[in-house]
Amino acid sequence: MPVNVLVGLEFLKAANGWTDEELYDRFCYDIQVRYALGYRQLGEGYFELRTLYYFRERLPPEREFAARLGVSRPVLHEALVDLDAKGLVRIVPRRGVFVNDYRRAGSMAILTSLLDYHNGQLDPSFTQSLLDTRLLLESETARLAALHRSDEHLREFRDLLTQEQEAACCDPQTLTSLDFDFHLLIAIASGNLIYPLLINSFKSVYTSLTGAFFRKYYGSPVVETVHQYHRRLVEAIARRAAEEAVRIMREMLAHGETYLKGE
Repeated sequence: MPVNVLVGLEFLKAANGWTDEELYDRFCYDIQVRYALGYRQLGEGYFELRTLYYFRERLPPEREFAARLGVSRPVLHEALVDLDAKGLVRIVPRRGVFVNDYRRAGSMAILTSLLDYHNGQLDPSFTQSLLDTRLLLESETARLAALHRSDEHLREFRDLLTQEQEAACCDPQTLTSLDFDFHLLIAIASGNLIYPLLINSFKSVYTSLTGAFFRKYYGSPVVETVHQYHRRLVEAIARRAAEEAVRIMREMLAHGETYLKGE
């Protein structure tokens, strides 16, 4: 990172009494506002620090705020509605717009916006949080799938395994799509109505991570190892061996995380 950027960050921390975590939180919010307004470069537009960074701070009236940002009022209003939907701000009729703490009020849509803004790349701490969440969620879907799967689910699993075998040397996009379908089917087979919705809500972030994995390793024994895990997992689900299914899922996700990080 350029020295002038590092010095600037240290100045912001010292001037405001922020920790590294607080500085990062404010940076994430800045990104969200810029993205909602259509900015793609950090140098575009002007943002007053006090306006954006203080949680529970009321934003200026739309006309004044639009003038400060150099955008039309309709553009600003659309951006604020988008931010409200994502939990980053709170629009209170006849009172104004208030900044939220995204950790308390944010939605999954924030992840998609961050991913789009960074051209598919997430901060390492976000990536690790996603991997940890995936491990927790999919260990449970694997367990439940072994207990509640139907014969139709097994037919769908075996069809996906066949497609994976045929696509092993194909383009990474096909492998990424099949991999997502495999994990989504596990969530569906779990019998829990919410788990498939959660998996789908992660789709753009999920396929960004797995897409990077398959672009790096397709055509190599690493991908074949993943498909072997898939076959073993389907066998465990077919035998209704719930604990074995959990163990295989955890091993598979650990394998993917290791290679994704290049360890």
